Parts: sequence; structure tokens; C-alpha cells
Amino acid sequence: MIPILKNQLTERMSSVTTADPATLRSLESHTAASCALQWRDLLAILGEELGQMLDPSTMVHLLNTVGRQFADAMPLPACVSLADLQKAVNATWARLDWGWAQLNDEGNALRISHGAYPVPVRAGTAPVAPAWIALILEGTYSRWLEQLGAAGLSARWCNPDVAATQPLLFSVARHDA
Repeated sequence: MIPILKNQLTERMSSVTTADPATLRSLESHTAASCALQWRDLLAILGEELGQMLDPSTMVHLLNTVGRQFADAMPLPACVSLADLQKAVNATWARLDWGWAQLNDEGNALRISHGAYPVPVRAGTAPVAPAWIALILEGTYSRWLEQLGAAGLSARWCNPDVAATQPLLFSVARHDA
């Protein structure tokens, strides 16, 4: 882990006396490994450039498509319950070192919390939750649900102002196009 990130996380963890379990879980994962060294600068630069060069709707479309293709490359096994789905999703993320997911049925929507996602941090900069990761995950979760028979449902990223140590939140429902 790069020293600046380790120092920030150590300071943050020492100041957290009563953090929620999701925050603690993400902090522990970010401390261990957030993004492989050989990819940090490249992915950080790529994400910055995409944000500067593409209009928002093009960026959303592109990254959701990447996420859908990502899901096609790693289909989930058949799942008969929400617990099965969470287990399959977490097994995939664990294999890739892409964090963890918690799925909650909220009645009219499914809520997905995705923590400890890769955060490519360049030397001398503070960690920032990359929007492009969230948009890829939107496409990935939407496609997985479609593959499992939940046609018409899609995942939408709900917390664009999230700190890099907090989980990304997705609402899965029938969203307007």
C-alpha cells in the first residue's frame, strides 16, 4: 500500500470510535490492498481522462456497457435466494480482489452495498471514490440480474458523493430509461 493512503487510513481508523460495520470492513480491505500497484497510476489517469473527455451520458453508456461485458465474462451460477446471490457475487469479487457486496431486500427495491472496491490512488493524492468504477458496477449488477431472470430491473448508483472508504450504494428496481 502506498504510504499516503496507509497514513490516511490509519488516521481515519484511529479516529473512528464507533463506525458502522460496512465502514470498518472497507477500511480493513483498503488497508490491505486497494488497487494493484501496476494499475494505480494508469487507472487513475484513465478515469480522470474519461471524466474530462466524455459527456456524462456517453460516459454512463460506455461504462455500463463495459460492466455488462464484464458480467458476461464472469456469469454467476444459478441462484434460488437472495443469500445465494450474495454468496455468488461475493465469491466473484473475492476472486478479483474487488471488495464485497451486501444485498438487502427493501420491499420495493433491492439495495446493494459494495465496499472495498478498487480505488486507484496516485502518489500524493487523497483517495477518491472513482465514478467510473460505480458505473461499471451498475452495468455488472444489472447484467447479472438479467442473466438470472430479472429482466427489466437495473442497478442505479445512489451515492455519488461517497467517500472512498464508504460503500457504493445501488438501488435495483425498474428505473425509467
